[in-house]
Amino acid sequence: MIIGDVTPTINITESATSVDEGGSVTFTISGSNIANGTYYYTISEEEGTIASTDFNPANLDGYFIVNNNSGSLTITLAEDLTSEGTDKFRIQIRRDSVSGNIIATSNAITINDTSTTPGSTANGLTFGPVQVNRDNGNLGYESDWFAICDIDTLPEGSSIALFIDTSGSMTMATIQKSYDKFVAKLKPGRQKQGKIINSILSQFRSNKEATQLERFLIKKIKNDEWCKLIKTGSRLI
Repeated sequence: MIIGDVTPTINITESATSVDEGGSVTFTISGSNIANGTYYYTISEEEGTIASTDFNPANLDGYFIVNNNSGSLTITLAEDLTSEGTDKFRIQIRRDSVSGNIIATSNAITINDTSTTPGSTANGLTFGPVQVNRDNGNLGYESDWFAICDIDTLPEGSSIALFIDTSGSMTMATIQKSYDKFVAKLKPGRQKQGKIINSILSQFRSNKEATQLERFLIKKIKNDEWCKLIKTGSRLI
């Protein structure tokens, strides 16, 4: 590009040519005889499929300032939950607008697909039928749904569907006990609360002085409501 009688020299240096999802790459513009002012950039697809949702914020163009032959811009990659393979893109520098003439192009940047499709790392029990214990009248046969679904390995935002077969020897008592254990472990800080709640309920159920109405009302309190009643830092004594 020639501005007046002066031909500028424009170089683009990338901070990295391979970036993980959720990471960022900075493009530094340098050279000589580069006019001060506002410059624009567009993101072009080099390989795979590039969309605005691959970036954070979700834009495929923007602008930056050049002063004294120097300028820079940083592109941040979005971190999603979908495995989609490796993609590549380039940055195109433009002078007058995002649709103006291209005056420089960066090297190709590889986006490393580090996302995990929900459920892809879960164990084989996650996708039904999920095997749980029959209680045969013994509440000690509760199942650890948290472990069965391998929730610790699932990415944030995953959805889990549990289908309960209550035929045969499976009873609602076991399902309730398994559910209480699941909820207690599901959220940070809830495990200790869950132990306290279970201890309180166990003592209440064994209290012979409790009336039928009191027992009925206690059963109507949901586990999440119990957790709200247990203050942080509570402990069993």
